[in-house]
Amino acid sequence: MVMKRNEHVNIRKVAKLAGVSTATVSRSINQPQMVSPETRARVIDAINKTGYVAKKTPRDKKHHSSLLLFIFDEADYRFYEEMFYGFDAILGEQDAAVLYCPISPDDNRADAQLFSLLNNDIAGIIFALRDFHFDFVTQCRKRHIPIVFARKYSYSESAYPRCYTDFEVGSYRMTKYLLSLNHRKINLMVEKASLQFVESFCAGWRRAYFENGIDFSDDWIVHTINDMEGGYRKALEIFQTGEKPDAFFCASNEMAFGILRAARHSGIAVPKELSITGFTDSPIAKLAEPPLTTLEQPIRQLGAVLIRTLLDLIHSKSYAQFPHQEIVLQPHLCVRGSSGEHKNTT
Repeated sequence: MVMKRNEHVNIRKVAKLAGVSTATVSRSINQPQMVSPETRARVIDAINKTGYVAKKTPRDKKHHSSLLLFIFDEADYRFYEEMFYGFDAILGEQDAAVLYCPISPDDNRADAQLFSLLNNDIAGIIFALRDFHFDFVTQCRKRHIPIVFARKYSYSESAYPRCYTDFEVGSYRMTKYLLSLNHRKINLMVEKASLQFVESFCAGWRRAYFENGIDFSDDWIVHTINDMEGGYRKALEIFQTGEKPDAFFCASNEMAFGILRAARHSGIAVPKELSITGFTDSPIAKLAEPPLTTLEQPIRQLGAVLIRTLLDLIHSKSYAQFPHQEIVLQPHLCVRGSSGEHKNTT
């Protein structure tokens, strides 16, 4: 039997009964094609049992979309996993859903994916692609779709609000820490895939050397594929030349795990003979042997700030009425067993 509709029941009660998040309840109601039939059936059953009534927006009588897009690179899915919890914490009981849109690394495929998204009825966009897509952002502006940037995008218009973690500061702090341990040759390992990220990552590394008055060479910047195999193969290649650095600072934990494996296979003791550090903290970093020194990126907090900023922008009706915002969150060092003081044996 279907229970009489009860306006005092909130979306959280429905979510708890169905065993899903509040965002999934919202998607089941507003974008049923975005959830599996089994999940939607559980949600509908919970709605019927509780008598839940979805809240109507009071702004006007016209239809308003509740679909928010989070657009990011496929390769960054793990990096942004914690952000999803930040989204959900802010959306709470609001009748809005976030559609996660991982974009292909292939330029032609990426363009097709991006412009196909504009066929949807979109309330707003959080844009986190590694590189800026001027044509797509321009189309969003022409269609009056609110957009918030999740990266710095130095070359974009300042009119757009942006909230991001400062990759340059993170790189600077890790390099400064390694230099304080008497490491002098620090190889920077990064995938040559995003000009914006590579520039920020390398700038922080260079700044630490400059400020400490220590000589360095851009030849110490090495490029490889952003995964464990890439880190493993590149490290072996370097070890075989006899040009082992004092430390590796990697743009991802996956690369760092690969170097740890290569060091074991080469009989190099970590951290006694080589320090290895990553760039994004994760539970698996603590399980590495030795545990990986890395940077804690405030990704969950970033998700909450981004969603709150986007909702404020949507409600403000226009960029002209919305004050320019640039919110920068800072990463923090997580020092563990993979880094230690360099012993000069010469």
